[in-house]
Amino acid sequence: ECSPDIAFSLTTLLTHEGSLTTGSPVSPILSFLSHWKMFDEIEKIVTARECVWSVYVDDIHLSGSPIPKATLWEIKKAIYKTGLSYHKGKKQRRFNSGQPKDITGVIVKDGKIHVPNRQHLKLYELRKRWESTKDEKEKEKLMNSISGLIGQIKQIEKEDSREEEKLGAQRNN
Repeated sequence: ECSPDIAFSLTTLLTHEGSLTTGSPVSPILSFLSHWKMFDEIEKIVTARECVWSVYVDDIHLSGSPIPKATLWEIKKAIYKTGLSYHKGKKQRRFNSGQPKDITGVIVKDGKIHVPNRQHLKLYELRKRWESTKDEKEKEKLMNSISGLIGQIKQIEKEDSREEEKLGAQRNN
């Protein structure tokens, strides 16, 4: 817990109009800390059922063979107990063991994570727009988007530095 003045300062610095900002690097951390008791309870539930789980902001993923419906119900109750709700419209997806899995913006295949093809396509399209744009302000804006996307790709596929080399070449043009 913080004193009221510290809590106010942190809220002012880390939120926009009293809400977490989408895309801010601090949002997942604040989201987790705001609900750590709920996550502790979910951890106990999945561990007792010998499942593996991961969470990113509001996406919870379970792995197990098979995951009983009762386990899902217990998790839903833990979520509701905090005053939150789960997305009823969001479908629960099941994957076979050898099948690539799209989980929170990454592809999990053969125990490794990969960048989804849609991110590579987005990078390709941004580069094409950068090449064809004459306006310097627009070029700078596109380069910032390209740099951010390459940073995101590097977080997922750490060993691949080709994107950074291409970025350097593109900046020098």
